[in-house]
Amino acid sequence: MPDTGVAQGAEQASLIAIYDKQALLLAEAGGALAGLFMGRGARDLHLVAIVRHEKEAGALSRDFWCEAGLACIDPQDRSVVAGLFAALEGVFGDMKQAALAIRRYGISDPDPGMQALSHVLVDAIDTAGMAIPLLRSASRYRERLIGAGTTLREEGTLFDDLHDTGLRTLFEASSDAREFIARREVYAHLKGMADGLDRVAATLERIAA
Repeated sequence: MPDTGVAQGAEQASLIAIYDKQALLLAEAGGALAGLFMGRGARDLHLVAIVRHEKEAGALSRDFWCEAGLACIDPQDRSVVAGLFAALEGVFGDMKQAALAIRRYGISDPDPGMQALSHVLVDAIDTAGMAIPLLRSASRYRERLIGAGTTLREEGTLFDDLHDTGLRTLFEASSDAREFIARREVYAHLKGMADGLDRVAATLERIAA
């Protein structure tokens, strides 16, 4: 794929600013996700932050389309990177739904399986966040982008193993069907986040190709 950092001047600076904002947003979202599932700080504050981050992710996707058009990036390149932003937007969407499910069902004590999955997801979000600023020059940072994609896939494999184990343990330990159904919904949205991050990995690899 051609270099995605081909724009010049003010247009390039605007795109770089969007990449940096996305990276910062991922870092903040990872912190809120960790706080929500690990019991760090006030739960409601983490919930509010995650909902806000989801809206900000949507705004960044729209900003990218606008700025990429002004920068005259090759339409194919623009479409691929826009797909990356869309995948991240989906990750934020599932993060929001997981948080809302926790609030909806009054889950105040995430089980060990949820905590283990959230830990892997936070690591994967950090990996994605460190990769996004490299889009300013895909050719220069090709190896690092490929490495980020590989790391995300490894984290995805670990997530799948932990997800199956955690869900089975939850089923075996649940004496209340309603509680199992409520917690399974959270697991489903965590899985949605992992699937979105897998799409991020595939897109990073495509950008670096």
